[in-house]
Amino acid sequence: MIYSIGIHLIATLVLAGSNGDVSTCGLEWVVFCQQAEALTQMGEHDLALTTIQQAVDLAEEKVGTKHLEFAVSLSKAANIQMNRREYAEAESLFTRVLEIKTKKHGASHPEIAETLSSLAAIRYIRNDQSEAIRLYRQALEIQDNKLDANHPAIGKTLNNLAYICFANGRLPEAEALYNRAIENMESATRKNLPVLAQCLNNLGLIKGKNGDYEKCEALLLRALAIREEELGANHRATAESLINLGEFYKRIGKLEKSMPLFRRAQDILEKSKSKKVKSSHSDS
Repeated sequence: MIYSIGIHLIATLVLAGSNGDVSTCGLEWVVFCQQAEALTQMGEHDLALTTIQQAVDLAEEKVGTKHLEFAVSLSKAANIQMNRREYAEAESLFTRVLEIKTKKHGASHPEIAETLSSLAAIRYIRNDQSEAIRLYRQALEIQDNKLDANHPAIGKTLNNLAYICFANGRLPEAEALYNRAIENMESATRKNLPVLAQCLNNLGLIKGKNGDYEKCEALLLRALAIREEELGANHRATAESLINLGEFYKRIGKLEKSMPLFRRAQDILEKSKSKKVKSSHSDS
């Protein structure tokens, strides 16, 4: 079975000051941030790091190292280091961000939860599962106390925490968290449907492990339908759903249903592989 990866670090571009006003660091700082984000999207992570360092230096000069916009600059640098797989550097930067935000907001502000989640993701990547779970739970506690129940940040944290529990075989915990995450995402005004599909997929696999085949099938079918509609019939995530559904039917002896699904998945993966080969040739 293929588990849908659930850890998501999303670097968001902040163009305004802490009160929604124009950045106190000035337009030059904003441009550095925009350039760094564009370079990141282009895969130019080293250039992005050099550019965001200019934003960090400018923020330090303009507002000092205790200001929130300096923390924003550090957060962006940390996310770029994540993309460069320099996890120790990223963790050090996020730790500094956490210190600044805690002094500014106190320990129970939603922005604290955001940074805790970033640190949790790093701990997960660095294979410190227990610390990742502790940090995500700390973030979730803050969000539950400070945000509306259907706030998307809560759904994101629930999904990430559920995935770690799931990947570590803590299925009862994962099941409860996925149920909450799905409820949160379905009630949101703007639904993140691909992430909802991940939750449905993984919850379906848990139901299958528990022998609840009816719910397993229904959840896997929902995940597949969302992925086909939102990501397309030839997306790798769609292939993932086809494989999981095919394995489910194979397990319960419905081979006539499983084989067409496996063939569809194989076709998608072969097309994806062919595109990568063509892309590498065109770049050379």
